[in-house]
Amino acid sequence: MGCGEPEKVERRGQAREDQGPRADAEQQDYPLLELVRALTGWELDAAEVLAIGARIQALRQMFNAREGAIRHEISPRALGQPPLAKGPLAGVTVDPEPMIAGYYEGMGYGPDGVPTAETLRRCGLDELVADLPSCTGAPLPGPAEA
Repeated sequence: MGCGEPEKVERRGQAREDQGPRADAEQQDYPLLELVRALTGWELDAAEVLAIGARIQALRQMFNAREGAIRHEISPRALGQPPLAKGPLAGVTVDPEPMIAGYYEGMGYGPDGVPTAETLRRCGLDELVADLPSCTGAPLPGPAEA
């Protein structure tokens, strides 16, 4: 869960099932990884870069959870509501909830989108575990609600 753990990398579609996620990550050509190496001199492999990205995302998610900004409004039109009457997507609507739930699970977040204590520790963000009780992901009450 989160921070590049192999089975979650595979679940996110980053690897072929026959050889496992690490083998696939090592076999792929990553031009951006070569650029990072050239610019920084850091000898990182693809698995390390994925772990760094997961750590950054967990930190961003914790910030957003603290600020009550986890769930954003998605335009009903983008979800096909109301559905189009003509064309290849006529009558098609999208339920984003299964996709959101799958993303949260794959990243090691709870159903509310807040990273779990286990995920934070795995990502080396132990100091944020104490903040979890105040990170509900829900918008903070406004002045009239406080």
